[in-house]
Amino acid sequence: MKKLIAWLIAVLMMVILGMTLGLIYVGFASALVYLPLQICALATGKWKWRVASLFPILIMVPVYASTYQGWVRHSNLWPVAMIFASPIAVLLLVALLVARYPGS
Repeated sequence: MKKLIAWLIAVLMMVILGMTLGLIYVGFASALVYLPLQICALATGKWKWRVASLFPILIMVPVYASTYQGWVRHSNLWPVAMIFASPIAVLLLVALLVARYPGS
């Protein structure tokens, strides 16, 4: 439990540090943090929290499909959707994880 809280604080610090460096850095950092955070959210907690943590997947699957298509077609704008959508998904997951353990 304490490791999860410490990890969430570390993720939050990365996001805050990224904000000072610019939106693009936040987007790339959150794109890297999203998948482990999603796995953590799905692997822990009761079933209602697991179902609630499926919501960001609905956002990110089309984004990653679009990103992959752009990458395959050698488009220079392939990461743009991922850069803008990943912080939203990470914030949703962090909010769900914080709401899951309100007294800790």
